[in-house]
Amino acid sequence: MKFIFSFFLYIVSLSPVLATVTENCTTSSSPSGCSIGCYIDEFATPAACVQCQSGYYNTGAFTDWCHACDDGFDTGWADLNMQHPAGASSCADWECISGYNLVNIAGIETCQLCDPAILPANAEFVNGNDASCAWQCEEGFYKNSTGTGCNECPDGSISAPGADSISQCTCQSKSNGNNAMSLLLIQITGNQYYCGWCGDGTASNTNPVQCTCYHGANIVNGEQTVAQNTPIQCKCPSNTDTVDTTTNTCQCGADHYLKSNNGTWTCEQCPAHSHHNITGSEDVNDCVCDEDHPKEIYDDNNKLIECGQCPDSNSTYDSVANKCKCIKGYYNTSTDTNTVSCTACPAGSTTTGIGATARSACTMNSSTQFCDSRGQNCMNLIPNGVEISASAN
Repeated sequence: MKFIFSFFLYIVSLSPVLATVTENCTTSSSPSGCSIGCYIDEFATPAACVQCQSGYYNTGAFTDWCHACDDGFDTGWADLNMQHPAGASSCADWECISGYNLVNIAGIETCQLCDPAILPANAEFVNGNDASCAWQCEEGFYKNSTGTGCNECPDGSISAPGADSISQCTCQSKSNGNNAMSLLLIQITGNQYYCGWCGDGTASNTNPVQCTCYHGANIVNGEQTVAQNTPIQCKCPSNTDTVDTTTNTCQCGADHYLKSNNGTWTCEQCPAHSHHNITGSEDVNDCVCDEDHPKEIYDDNNKLIECGQCPDSNSTYDSVANKCKCIKGYYNTSTDTNTVSCTACPAGSTTTGIGATARSACTMNSSTQFCDSRGQNCMNLIPNGVEISASAN
């Protein structure tokens, strides 16, 4: 009985001491060059600081190794379900083993078994002194968006234990000829992902990568699926003049403009008898009708669709009014408002501008002529062969 009581006092006196445990190893001024609880791995390329594994410690005094903690009560085991954690700074550091949580019973800290029913599939309890039996996803899995279960990383990728999102799944490298190529976790659509890389004519953002064709470019190898594990390659359409890599945009050349036809980009040519000298146009209205086809015809969205000729050789196109009008010196005799039939003003008379629609718009064009009130029967008051010059007399 005395022995049992003494053993109980021994356990109480050796309750766990929660000392510093390093989770992230960084360089420091310690002899090892790393944080306490870590050592420098000289076999890594480049050499890096890594945690001491469970059952080992480093006060910072050791360089490329960690000191082992001895098992047994002589080193302070207070509970057989406790262990020295990874990244320990001394053998006084303790944590509960996986599946147990730290509790205090009658003043004694001990490790109590967690209820396995709360553990989702592909998950494990977290080592440590957590009182809530926290769990994390196993290697190769990540916590779902609701935090209630674990999803497997996409094929070809892996995650460290405890991943909280798919962005922590890392794709493995892939051989590409004589080189090892680093693959990216690429999101196709929704929850579809695969390990690959963004090919020509694409832009991307952070992991998971969303490969996006340049503005104006089209996917040339079809719709991607998880099983393909191939790059998304995009190509600018024909008649592209250049690619602006600053804005990731395909730019059409002269006499063309960029247009999306049901999601497929093309460099459309200006309507017949029109032109422009712009690089990177995306508007058909940048096209200008040729001089011999000045009539601009628009659709219901006010987009140029045709350049036509006015029906009368003595007419010209008025782009503001969007109709053909008789030139100066002529007037329109057509009763159809959509067409013109131009008649010349009587000799010696003219109009003040284009678009005259009646003979009465014709007026004398010289003070040396006389016409009647209708602008007809004009007579030259100066005989032929006689010239009048300005004189100071």
